Amino acid sequence: MLTPVRLMISRLRSELVVCGLLSGVVALFGIAIAVSLPNLGREPLPERLSELIPYVREAFLVVPILTGIIVGTSLTAAEFDVGTSVFVWSIAANRTRWFLETAGVGLMLVAVCWAPIGIAEHILSQRLGPQLDAQLSPMGLDSSAMLMLSRALLTFAVVCVIGMVSGRTIPTVLLGAIASILLLAVLETAFFAWRDVQVEPVDPTLAGTLPVGSRVATLDGRLVGDQEARSALSLEETQFVDRYEWVLVGLSPVAHAETDAEEFAVFGAATLTLLALTSRIAESRRP
Repeated sequence: MLTPVRLMISRLRSELVVCGLLSGVVALFGIAIAVSLPNLGREPLPERLSELIPYVREAFLVVPILTGIIVGTSLTAAEFDVGTSVFVWSIAANRTRWFLETAGVGLMLVAVCWAPIGIAEHILSQRLGPQLDAQLSPMGLDSSAMLMLSRALLTFAVVCVIGMVSGRTIPTVLLGAIASILLLAVLETAFFAWRDVQVEPVDPTLAGTLPVGSRVATLDGRLVGDQEARSALSLEETQFVDRYEWVLVGLSPVAHAETDAEEFAVFGAATLTLLALTSRIAESRRP
């Protein structure tokens, strides 16, 4: 395994330098922002930082996914584009073993490039606290560092399938990006729905809490359904406050950890399924 790793790292030097530098720069910028934050328990978040942090976190989200696209394309479609697939497959014991080694190295390289951003995201989220962390998350996505990694690994697997089928670099990049975005959108939509079913009133000061919004509740703390909420909101203000209140809802630290683990498992299963499919395609594909 060590020889394939060395050969692939050597062949992907340019891609790894670009992805590593991009990841490192974005991570350092995020850590610098985290360090510059005031004590948010006593002081408000400065307006300039509240405007800047969402852009930084969007970069945290995009860079690992971009790394998955680049590495996946380089390890599959580029082999056919430059004509090295004939030589590589001629010396490999079999194509399945070749792809398993290739995929293993690819997953490892994506994870290595993600690591600085994962560390920076953890530091920044700890400094922000649960409520600001959720408010400043891009598109309301769970900003967990491990979920960032799982999205990048799934993107890598999607691109591997497309690269093995198309055998062309540019189409693989374009189609891989589109297919990855669509698949991630479907999964994240399902995760949003699953989280919405589990929400309960939460304390935003507890570490690990995931606030997701506000809901109408009765004064004894019972969350009301959509129909009752619409009826409550149609009441006069004095009538509303006599019977209802707005409460912050989300996932408790335990429920948040369990949901993250479930989402990571779904991403992981999808990634392995796509890599297995790519291996089957490689067995029947002409070099």
